[in-house]
Amino acid sequence: MSTPTTVIWPSQGASDALRAALASRRPLVVALPADLHHALFAHLYPEAAPGDPEDIDLSGGAELLDRIAEVASLEPLADLLQPAARNRYRVRVQSPSPRLLLEPDGGYSP
Repeated sequence: MSTPTTVIWPSQGASDALRAALASRRPLVVALPADLHHALFAHLYPEAAPGDPEDIDLSGGAELLDRIAEVASLEPLADLLQPAARNRYRVRVQSPSPRLLLEPDGGYSP
């Protein structure tokens, strides 16, 4: 398995780097800003009770990118849905220290 490409979001050229990695079917780690942790948790776990630990560990197909892209400042990630689906990527979101892990045909786990 190849070493994942790490992209910091948002950064200059992040979208282009992600598209290039998806097109070449490389595994990806997308480091997200720490201040998005609570917004991601609240969006992905709306049924969580106040005071529940805000740990995120959610996996799915490329369609998970659409859910993640509903969070403010992550909207451009929705543009990656088609290339990720076409290349059969699995998506995992983890936090605290929010990050996305994308692996073609699933399987990458740091």
